Amino acid sequence: MACVAGGTLLGVSTALVDRIDLPPDPSSVGQARSFVTARLKSWGCSAVADTGALLTSELAANVVLHAHTRFAVVLTRTPSGAQVDVLDSSDDAPVLRAHDLAAPSGRGLAIVACLASEWGATPPEELIGFRKGVRFALG
Repeated sequence: MACVAGGTLLGVSTALVDRIDLPPDPSSVGQARSFVTARLKSWGCSAVADTGALLTSELAANVVLHAHTRFAVVLTRTPSGAQVDVLDSSDDAPVLRAHDLAAPSGRGLAIVACLASEWGATPPEELIGFRKGVRFALG
């Protein structure tokens, strides 16, 4: 197991959830990465903290570069590790595409797909005021 897992105690969920809201500014990418690293380590998930920070950075950079909207990073401790959702207000769906090896960008979702244990779109009912989200699981 990658980290201390949440569960239930007397029928009540002990899953931890935390969130940070950020502007569409390049400095927000580092803030998102630091937020995920700190929370994962505080939850006993140090083994997945670096991967979580990298994948969060990729998705946050996509928001800053392409969506140009405020965004939120929602981190949830799960029984098998952690889940990260990066939410924004763009109507453009994320697309996993073949990348040009010479291009300076375009690898973000491919990196997420390779390193996350699962990934996909955040369900609409969990967008909490945003239009789209990308979710990945660690552990």
